[in-house]
Amino acid sequence: MNSVIVNTGLDHFCPLHCITHITGEYISGKIIFVNSESFIALEAMAQISAYHTRFLNDFNRHSFLLKVKKCSGPFNEILNGEYVVDSKITARTEMASTHNVTIHSSNKVLFKSEIMTAFTDYSADFPEEKFKKYYRDVFTCLMKNGLEK
Repeated sequence: MNSVIVNTGLDHFCPLHCITHITGEYISGKIIFVNSESFIALEAMAQISAYHTRFLNDFNRHSFLLKVKKCSGPFNEILNGEYVVDSKITARTEMASTHNVTIHSSNKVLFKSEIMTAFTDYSADFPEEKFKKYYRDVFTCLMKNGLEK
């Protein structure tokens, strides 16, 4: 059986600063850009959406970016500043969900996207003993950072 190896070259990369609010259909958090390439924004939008679906599945399933359906923003700029990242689930099945995601400040939308996340049972490719505790721990840390503000 062939396996897919995903490696960003970065250990435990999480661009999100915190999660400030979460419900069944909505999650919100903060990201702080410091001389950041614009792909970091797309990564943050994917991560907050995946953390939302992991939370909704009580971390009992693996969640990952499936597709970027639409995305707009300043892709040729270096980014600086603190922004809010919001993700709202607009559709959900047993296997995937669609999210409308924005990164914005109080007076400016920086990025808008429509992305899909998929979720699947843990497997040999995505072992539960590796991923479940890791993502739950990171989520707890992001929530703690958000509640301290």
